[in-house]
Amino acid sequence: MNSLDSYLLRLKKLRVDGDKVDGIKVESPYKPALLLAVIEGIEENLILDNRIEITPELIAGFKAYCHLLQGYCTKMGDSSDFCTFAR
Repeated sequence: MNSLDSYLLRLKKLRVDGDKVDGIKVESPYKPALLLAVIEGIEENLILDNRIEITPELIAGFKAYCHLLQGYCTKMGDSSDFCTFAR
C-alpha cells in the first residue's frame, strides 16, 4: 500500500459528528472541511509548524470548503451523508 492509499483509508475512517434525520444517520462535513483547509494552508506555506493558528486565511478556506460541499449536496439532491448542514 502506498502512502496515498494509506491517507485515503484514514480519511475514509475520519470520525464526523452525525445526527439521525427521519431514522437515517447523516454526517456533518465540518471536520473534513476544516481538515481540507488545514492541508491547503500547509501546501501554501501558511502553516509552517504543528501549531495551527486561527487566521483569516484558514477561516476563508474552511468557508470555501463548506460552500463546496454544500454545492455537492445540492447536486446530489441532498441524498449524500454529508448533506445535513445544507438543509
